Amino acid sequence: MGTLFPHLTTDLPSRGPRVGPIAARVLVGLLAVSVGCAPDQDVPSNVRDLRVLAIRLDPPELQASACTSGLLELGQVLQQPVQYSALIVDPAGEGRAIEAELIACASSTDRTCKTEEERYVIESIPEVAAVAAGGPVVLPALGMTGAPDLLVAKVVENDPYRGLGGIRVPLVLHVRAGDEEVYAQKLMVYSCKYFSDQIQNVNPQLPGVLVRGAAWGPADVAVFQGAGPFEMEPEPFEDRQEAYVVPSFELSRVDLVESWKIAWHADYGRFQPEETGGTDLAGMSSRHRVEWLPPEDAVERDVRFWMVVRDGRGGTSWITRTAHYLP
Repeated sequence: MGTLFPHLTTDLPSRGPRVGPIAARVLVGLLAVSVGCAPDQDVPSNVRDLRVLAIRLDPPELQASACTSGLLELGQVLQQPVQYSALIVDPAGEGRAIEAELIACASSTDRTCKTEEERYVIESIPEVAAVAAGGPVVLPALGMTGAPDLLVAKVVENDPYRGLGGIRVPLVLHVRAGDEEVYAQKLMVYSCKYFSDQIQNVNPQLPGVLVRGAAWGPADVAVFQGAGPFEMEPEPFEDRQEAYVVPSFELSRVDLVESWKIAWHADYGRFQPEETGGTDLAGMSSRHRVEWLPPEDAVERDVRFWMVVRDGRGGTSWITRTAHYLP
């Protein structure tokens, strides 16, 4: 097995179209999938219904101590336990019961793990706790030791590099509540240590958030009054973005530095822009300042906020905040 190119993004947010009578949404990429004309309020940053906003694996990357040419050594990595956490929100659910199952499958393009011969149910959860307040739902430590060898072999077969460059096993969380249904995909990253100073990835962690320049702590209930907009930005975190090394296609050394992206969500109103950060092909980084806008017909109420950070190579985490809005 060669070394994974960990700068390939493995967890990107989006919302899919409604399918028949059931709302089916999948974490598939930066581009939101839509059919026809959607109402103005139906935007990713406005969380109005059942949604999986993020998935976190601890650790986000499983790394073998050395690279080999075979797959037998992969078994040692697969046996390592992984903690799986999903940020499930259900603002309109009023505390209703939610069922879920976690599935591993062979193809990252199979967003619902429908192919029976290429899927493996890791965990079936008949009912999880009410998540109206914004999760997260934490599952027991996971291991892929029970997965059929054919599944892992199929993952490699579906990889255009046939395992050279590492293995990313798709995990799909299937969530059901009432007449709503959600599928959320996360890639479990398996790599090997090609360079002596190649360090296993860790999840990013935002230090906090500022609203109009003032610190907004986890226990604080900020008061927003008026039509807005209300400016927000994360507390500085540049020193937390990790330097890391990956091999090129010629297996030479490439030194990189993470460029985190933040997705901004609220259960009332919307953000502009809805995602900040990252670095484009020209090497330009995006600012992390956003504006929260209440609806035009806003009423007094509490508002829940979620800020999801991704490091671009599999690491994910989030922070939550609460505010009270007055028109």
